[in-house]
Amino acid sequence: MAVGGVGIEAHGLGKSFGGVRVLDGVDLRVGAGEVVALLGRNGAGKSTTVRILSTLTRPDEGGVRIAGIDALADEIEDMPEDGPTGNSALTAAELRLLPLLSTHLSFREIGERLFVSRNTIKTQAISVYRKLGVSSRSEAIARASELGLVGAEKQALAVRPLDATNSAASA
Repeated sequence: MAVGGVGIEAHGLGKSFGGVRVLDGVDLRVGAGEVVALLGRNGAGKSTTVRILSTLTRPDEGGVRIAGIDALADEIEDMPEDGPTGNSALTAAELRLLPLLSTHLSFREIGERLFVSRNTIKTQAISVYRKLGVSSRSEAIARASELGLVGAEKQALAVRPLDATNSAASA
């Protein structure tokens, strides 16, 4: 396990398509900063597992935590299927970004905390603005607060100082 703790944790993932069981009780734990590969034959469930971990597909059973945050949290389930403005619902990555938008951090600094590029953060922020029907960072936070997508505990988690246990340098 990397010094940075758990990056991705999945437990008991199960998924069926049209009565065919493609995943049955998959458990996975990847340390922050670790790189892993999923190997197996065609039809073994590799793509389905990755789609669930990246929140593109919802599992029938089990759970996923990314950097300690429930990627299948209630706020994702509670958001209307088409999002609050008729567009697609916010992704887990966009929900993870929301509390950080309310801070003084630049997109570059947010990217460092989330281990992605500034351009990725910019793209996700623009998507958040579009999906929430707003045009600025402050409007996005106000709208997300109205929808209950950000709260004090999420903002406190998002702005914790980088240290040896959660910095990019320690991974």
